[in-house]
Amino acid sequence: MTNEVRFRVWDIKNKSWMSMCNVVMALTGKEFYWNFGYESLKDIPFKEIKISQYTNVKDKNGKDIYEGDIVICSMIYCKTKIEHRGIVVFEKGSFIVGSDTMVDKYITFIELFNEWDVEIVGNIYERGE
Repeated sequence: MTNEVRFRVWDIKNKSWMSMCNVVMALTGKEFYWNFGYESLKDIPFKEIKISQYTNVKDKNGKDIYEGDIVICSMIYCKTKIEHRGIVVFEKGSFIVGSDTMVDKYITFIELFNEWDVEIVGNIYERGE
């Protein structure tokens, strides 16, 4: 099994996802710029975009999960359905789902996909969270 290194990019100013091809990051002076391989897209300052990495896993509906996705994690425990809403983040070398409703405040991806059903319900960029 191979891991894909993929990203999606949110254009802060236009509030939309950008299509990407041949992403190149360059340091010019004191700012980072990203070039997305399309002539119609000029080099964009790093501060005007948000980059989300693909986690290499899919939710229960087959949708790719990225950093910044809002997910509902659910499981049946002692005949009771438990649900937590959280945000996918990359922290301390791994992807986790952070949530204020959980005792530990997060679920690791290893725990998540062994014990929980996960469904994407949005993302922090389009919902403005």
